Amino acid sequence: YLEKIKEAETNAILPNTQDLEGAAAGLGNLQHVYKLPISHLAQGRVLNNFTSVELDEWDWIRIGDANYRRQKYVAAWFWYNHVRTYAEDLNLINHANELIKNVEIAHDTNWVNTADFFGHPLSEVPLQPPRTTAELQMCRGETSG
Repeated sequence: YLEKIKEAETNAILPNTQDLEGAAAGLGNLQHVYKLPISHLAQGRVLNNFTSVELDEWDWIRIGDANYRRQKYVAAWFWYNHVRTYAEDLNLINHANELIKNVEIAHDTNWVNTADFFGHPLSEVPLQPPRTTAELQMCRGETSG
């Protein structure tokens, strides 16, 4: 029996770090494009579909990190802010605050007037809604192509 378990472990194809990074970035993109509440995704809920998989605070940070590395600063900011808002662990909240500072610096340093950035540098307007473009509206079915 143990030999079969070891053989299964040896032959199993598991996701690698790059696969997990892509999945995390994909969740950030889904949330951003479709304006899905992060709290719903954290509960394993997409629209009216529920799964048994819930995301914890460290998953929220991983999703923010994956988006940050892809220069998706709006998505990263929202995931880190979710940690800052809903986590109970003070060390984790302080960590999220530091990550948000890094996002704000990178956002403002690289700021261009596109959907991947907030409408204004965060140093000028700290709290602002994400940008809506015709492409994003079409993805959400809000306009006809």
